[in-house]
Amino acid sequence: MTVDPSSEGPPAVASLLEHLRTEGARVVTALTRATGDPGVAVPTCPDWDVAALIGHLGWVHRWATVAITTGEMPDRSSIGRPGPGLGVTELARWFGDGLDALCAALAAADPAAETWHPFPARRTVDFWFRRLAHETMIHRVDLELALGGLCPLDATLASDGIDEYLCVIVPMLVGSGRVTTPESTLHIHCTDVPGEWMIRPTDGAPVVSREHAKGDAALRGPAADVLLALWGRGDDSVEIVGSRPAAEAWLAIGGN
Repeated sequence: MTVDPSSEGPPAVASLLEHLRTEGARVVTALTRATGDPGVAVPTCPDWDVAALIGHLGWVHRWATVAITTGEMPDRSSIGRPGPGLGVTELARWFGDGLDALCAALAAADPAAETWHPFPARRTVDFWFRRLAHETMIHRVDLELALGGLCPLDATLASDGIDEYLCVIVPMLVGSGRVTTPESTLHIHCTDVPGEWMIRPTDGAPVVSREHAKGDAALRGPAADVLLALWGRGDDSVEIVGSRPAAEAWLAIGGN
């Protein structure tokens, strides 16, 4: 995967940390307002219920905190998970404790310091600010869709989320062998905030450039709608121009 180096990069780490705090707080709010039990199914993550979703996201936060503070690959077995049988209030408390520790670690860290992570990107701490803001936002959406009361996504953060999805998540999925790069070209255009991308297939991860260009298909819509569609959390609100099969091949990649 290559990206036009002259184009705008991700937001400043201070902004991403604030987004992480906001998205994490929305997870806690959704849980504390929930009247159902933690066994409620999460439709956008078919193998999970609410307890599993919170266990995953809270575990990721703790896992990343170790990588940030030590600069080394964490021992997965040493990262705690919530105990069995917890109610939503207890899950919210467990999740909030991990979120607070993560945000404190990021606030104290040098963004240029070396770290460990498993993604195809430079291993410096600034990577974690971006990855964790988007991981938390996507799973906050999953939780709210399961429990009701979806909060709007920040449009600027969603636009950066599209960039992160194309430049980090898709190459990771292709590199792992879990997906194959579609053979079609795709243009993506946000209609509410800046954000345009051209994706061209290669034998490996796709080549991504931040530009206006014509592809076999195009996706057009508000940044939040496009982001959720790419992650497999969207509906039919994104406009498809050109070849629908070409666009659907890219949308079928989804995420985790």
